[in-house]
Amino acid sequence: MEDRESIARALTTLVSIEIAQDNIAQAAVFAQESYDLAQKLGTRPLIALALDSLGDVALFQGEYEKATRLFEQRIKLAEELDDKATIALKRLTLGDIALAQSDFKRATTYARESLSYFRRQGDNPNTATALSAMGDIKLKQGDPAQATHLYKEALQLDETVENKRKSIRRLLRLIDETT
Repeated sequence: MEDRESIARALTTLVSIEIAQDNIAQAAVFAQESYDLAQKLGTRPLIALALDSLGDVALFQGEYEKATRLFEQRIKLAEELDDKATIALKRLTLGDIALAQSDFKRATTYARESLSYFRRQGDNPNTATALSAMGDIKLKQGDPAQATHLYKEALQLDETVENKRKSIRRLLRLIDETT
């Protein structure tokens, strides 16, 4: 059983590698294999990892409805495991999906729920991520001033999020040049 659990975990790692290499078709194969194996083993943490992988693949394929369903299943599993941090992270992902679909109300709801949870936990890196998500929403809604405020707040909380920091600095330069 332990060997099959290791294989299921390895498959989810391979999904991430294939996505990073933009080989989504192979990532989809590995994600499904991981899910099938996790289901056979009946191990909730492995099923959770596999659902994450399947959801990531669907998201990268632009299959937003499918990704939403998978991440909602993942949230239900996290609720059964009383894993509040994962619930907040996956709601943030659902917010990203809603934003990609220009559903600002739903995106804002998810981002605010996650932000509230991370602030209560004192989790600065994830609070910064949620603030950045709120900034992304405001920017897409055409409110660069509010987006800038949120990005600056995120930057102050977590200087270690390298990609976010670069994005925030680019945005700040862009806004400074236009004002």
